Parts: sequence; C-alpha cells; structure tokens
Amino acid sequence: MANVIRVSVENADELLNAGAYDALAIVRLQSSATEAGAYTNEATATLVAGTKIYTLYDANGTTTTWYRTRYENQAGTNVSEWSAVFRTGATGICDLLDVRQRLGISDTSEDENLIEYIDQVTTYILGKTGREFLPYSGTRTYDVPYAATALIIPQGVRAITTLSYATTSQPDTGGTYTALAATDYYLRPLPHERDYGWPATRIELNTWTGALRFFTGGHSMVQAVGDFGWAEPPADVAGIGMTLVTGLHRERGSSGGDSFTINIDGSRTFERMLSKRDRDVLDWYTQRVA
Repeated sequence: MANVIRVSVENADELLNAGAYDALAIVRLQSSATEAGAYTNEATATLVAGTKIYTLYDANGTTTTWYRTRYENQAGTNVSEWSAVFRTGATGICDLLDVRQRLGISDTSEDENLIEYIDQVTTYILGKTGREFLPYSGTRTYDVPYAATALIIPQGVRAITTLSYATTSQPDTGGTYTALAATDYYLRPLPHERDYGWPATRIELNTWTGALRFFTGGHSMVQAVGDFGWAEPPADVAGIGMTLVTGLHRERGSSGGDSFTINIDGSRTFERMLSKRDRDVLDWYTQRVA
C-alpha cells in the first residue's frame, strides 16, 4: 500500500531565510519498520514561502510504518533535529478530508488550522473517555496491584504477540521477563460478546493449565507485545470529533462561546455545544474509575 503523509510547516518563510536554511530548503521524510529502528530516506519537499502544508508519499508504507521529518538546506550541510516519530493512518479522532467535506472546503487553504483543531479535539475526547481510539502497536508494561488471573486493559487490546511476566518489580523499560505460551492466555470478551466495534478489554490466564497467576504487588510486572486500542476511531466518536472541529473553525468569526447569533432578529445560526445525544455517546464510552 502507499501512505500519504501531510507535514505542517507553520514558519516556511523563516526557514527559507538566509540565516536559517536559505532558499530551496527542504523538509525530508524518513521511514522505519519499527519505532526505534533504523530510518531511511523516503521523500523530500521543497519549502515555498507562504505554504504551510506539504504532502509526501511512501509507496511501500503500511499501517505500522514509522516516520520522522527534519529541515535541511539545499546542500544538506545545515539540518534541524528530527521530529518526534509518528505513524500515518488514524492520527486524529477524525480525518482532515472528512472535516473539509463537512465544512464545504475544497482546497488546502485551511488545512493548518483544521489540523490544529483536530489535535485539540482528539486530546479532549481521549482525555474525557480514557479510551484509546487511535491504534498502537508495540510493547507495554503493566503494574499488578493484586493477585489475579485477569489483567484489565480499559484502553483496549486487539492482539497479543507475546505476553511475559516477572516475579519482582521491573524498570519501566527493559527488565527481565518470562514468556507465557500462547495457550496460557486469552483475550476477552470474545469477539461475539463485545460491544460492536470494541477491542478486547482484558487478558485472562488459562487456569486449567496450572495455578497461573499474575504476581502481585510490583511495578511493570507484566510485559505485553501486540496491538492496542481501537483499530480506528468508532464512527460515532469520529462524528462527534467533526462536530467539535467544525465549531472551532466557525468560532473564529465570533468572540467565542458555545453559541453565537447573527442577523438583526438574533436568530441562532450555530451551536458549538454537543447535543445530548453526543454527550450520551461519549458518556457510554467513558471509562469508569472504581
């Protein structure tokens, strides 16, 4: 498959200054199969004064490919630090192209603002619900506060490649673990028992193969390698995200607030507050804290 990567450059004019990276400066894209792996050159785009969004392509990219970018002068002798690594796909709670369509925008003139609004809304929704609507693949460790045969993963887990345990506390990175056999654990609820579109939310040990327990009272006692979160943001949550992004965009023409009016009769033309249905949807997804 091919990945399309949009890079936001807010200060292209400054980067093109002779005191920075000079005329014909570029933004370079590199890719890697893993987050901490070796990165190789993928594509470049020449910066243009006044242009804030640049589109780069990776013809061989996948949903698990990692990327990073940096700025360089034409000769490649003056370079910036690398950006934080990232992946394409579901990087926000809603898609930029869908937001453009909702607003009736047919060009890229507002992309910089819309991307910032999407980031803001994504932070709000993920923080409010405590769920992980954006997919993640990699390694995670978990504390075990008490002895149990199940590990609750409220943020969601789609697949486990390797599940390992320790008998004493381990550092947050690295550590020494013993791998369990694939037959020693299960993802639950079963797919047909889950709410539609949800991933599994707990890992259960197979007690029939022996007295298996997660060891208790330690930090980073369990290490899981796999796929976490939702495969993609649920459609109803993405729709709420678009509603909020639309509100933020239209709010620019007012003094702010949740609703605003135009026309001499004071008729309301737009309300940024979420509807009761939208609030009910977010409440349904919100993680309950015991």
